[in-house]
Amino acid sequence: MKRSFYLKLLLVGLLVLNLLNALAPLLVGSSHALFQWIGTGIYFLLDPACHQQPERSFFIKGLPMALCVRCTFIYLGMAAGLVMIMVKKRLFLPEAVYVSFLIFLILEIGTEAIGIYSNFKTLRSISGLVSGILLIIFLITIVPERVFKKGKQ
Repeated sequence: MKRSFYLKLLLVGLLVLNLLNALAPLLVGSSHALFQWIGTGIYFLLDPACHQQPERSFFIKGLPMALCVRCTFIYLGMAAGLVMIMVKKRLFLPEAVYVSFLIFLILEIGTEAIGIYSNFKTLRSISGLVSGILLIIFLITIVPERVFKKGKQ
């Protein structure tokens, strides 16, 4: 099958993941037992994808979303990166961009870990979004190019 089919399939999967993320608190907070059960199932389903700490999450109707802020934006960023790849068939960024952002991400997580700042959701959103975009571009464009190039030599 064509590469574009798989990219579209991955994009649909990421969009469904983000939809489920937002639906979980709405369903759990509903008054209908079946909806509550489905919402609880969504939290369980997404548990391996995120730590789901409420204090690091956005809230909908008083309940935390199924993914924390950073994970929410990582998956949104991956979807945005896929759209960029689909629009511009060959999207390559210099390695310095990836290294620079990796350093930023380590500093962002590290400064929070040592207590310089605490739970700054805007910074988590930005780091998640850029991480998702760069991760998908790296995985879809750079990794296959490097693997197949080395295989031909």
